[in-house]
Amino acid sequence: MQGSPLVANPDAVALLDSSRAEPGETLARGIFADWLGENGALLLASLLKQSLRNPGQIHHATTRQFGGAPGIRHAVDGWFLGGNRELHALGQNQPAPFLPWVSGLHLSGRGLGPEAQSAILQALPSLWSPSWRILSLSDFSVAPKLFVSVLERGWARQITHMRLGGPLAGSLALEAVCQHAQALQTLELQSAWWRHDPPPRYGPRPHGINQFQPPLDLFQTGFHFPEKFKRLSLENYSLAGKSLAGLLDAASRRDLRHLHLNQCHLPTEALVVINQSSIWRSLETLNFIGCRLPKQHLSKNEASLSPIPCNRLRGLTLRACSLTGESLVRLADSGWLAGPVRIDLSQNKLEQLNDGLTGQTLRSGEVESLNLAHCGINAKQLEHWLNLGPWERLGQWNLSANPLGDSGAKTLAPGTLTPSLVSLDLTATGLTSLGLQYLAAGALLPRAQKIHLKGNGLGEGEAWPQSLRDLLRHPAIGQIQQVRLDGIDDWIETEISHPECRLNAIARKDLLHLVATRRQARRRQEAGEELQGRSRQSTGPQLS
Repeated sequence: MQGSPLVANPDAVALLDSSRAEPGETLARGIFADWLGENGALLLASLLKQSLRNPGQIHHATTRQFGGAPGIRHAVDGWFLGGNRELHALGQNQPAPFLPWVSGLHLSGRGLGPEAQSAILQALPSLWSPSWRILSLSDFSVAPKLFVSVLERGWARQITHMRLGGPLAGSLALEAVCQHAQALQTLELQSAWWRHDPPPRYGPRPHGINQFQPPLDLFQTGFHFPEKFKRLSLENYSLAGKSLAGLLDAASRRDLRHLHLNQCHLPTEALVVINQSSIWRSLETLNFIGCRLPKQHLSKNEASLSPIPCNRLRGLTLRACSLTGESLVRLADSGWLAGPVRIDLSQNKLEQLNDGLTGQTLRSGEVESLNLAHCGINAKQLEHWLNLGPWERLGQWNLSANPLGDSGAKTLAPGTLTPSLVSLDLTATGLTSLGLQYLAAGALLPRAQKIHLKGNGLGEGEAWPQSLRDLLRHPAIGQIQQVRLDGIDDWIETEISHPECRLNAIARKDLLHLVATRRQARRRQEAGEELQGRSRQSTGPQLS
């Protein structure tokens, strides 16, 4: 990035030196941000000011706003830095540690050739600051041997969190990382990036669009993680039986706390291997997303899994794992559902759940968050789930995209079995005006703080808007801090501004912001369509 005030500028060097002298002093950073704005680096100035207002946080909104800007790629603790020409220039002109107040760096090789990617990786030791603990490398297509040679220079000893993707997430780089990053606590590996078609939002990703094939044997028996290692995340890997056994063996020797296996291909004996592993003595969260758990050991025709001897699990995610009501009962009998307080069973076909699942095997009285979105649950089956209670601690319940209808709203409205429920998602559940009347008349709403009613349509005529009007003017809605509605935005603005509206100031401001965001999105879409139309008109007919 030519002309950048950060490169070879005496004032910039002086301001950086003052910040290095006192990394915890925010005044120097504020002056630096003002100087950046005055000298044309508006994006960097804005990002630095946001990091001052919210230190130590990743700003997701800023990521969406500036993610495609030149020189910007990702946020790590409030700072953006990209794998681009500006970073390369910084490495040449300022070999000293850069920006000592940030704790990490995200580099992307997207859009760069092999030579530029190699230069960036080789510049890492000179750019690295002793205060940095996070390193994320994505979209790099260089050979893993180069990354291994850079690690061998000893600069990665203090890294605690590393994210690797593409060819850098293979077994060669993994062994080098565990050998040279002895302080490593969290490791995230993605075996492939998606170059053409975006991955689907729900369910397993289709094969054939990933750039790299997942390695079959990533872990072997005798593999060793660093001593302080606590969290492992694998995405899009094919774990053979020996690999999975070696992974669990190495994890249990380090008392692994968090294990995430997302979009991974598991062997048929995976559940038996996991169930018999000693990893349960320390594991706190276990995630399977889109893994298609093998059914051989979850069928009623086979012997159920042996009960887990020691279960400290607090969070369990089994999203899009091809579970059925029968297989869920088998898991419950083995103790998988006996410990977690946060359970995600979304995108599984649980409409045929029978009486085999009981409140005792589920420990419904201890569950704090339950996600049953896209599970095909109707009003009758919802009553069965409620009867597993009382759900004394359940605070968040996601029932979106289930055919509950008005009968489901009537079942939920009394709230006698969910006394602690504060967040209820009823998005696209087939509610009509009658369902809203049930909710307004019940005892559930006075305790709730967040309720989502989007995706239920306007109904016929004025029935749905009239019922929404009654709901917004009902005394029970006064405690709710977030209401998600869709429909006629002008009508929503008019109703929440009415003197009889009982929404509090927090929910009212949030809903107005939602309406404004939808309008901006529509304007951008219309502007884009108009621009495409003009482009087609200016191009004219193509000659064959």
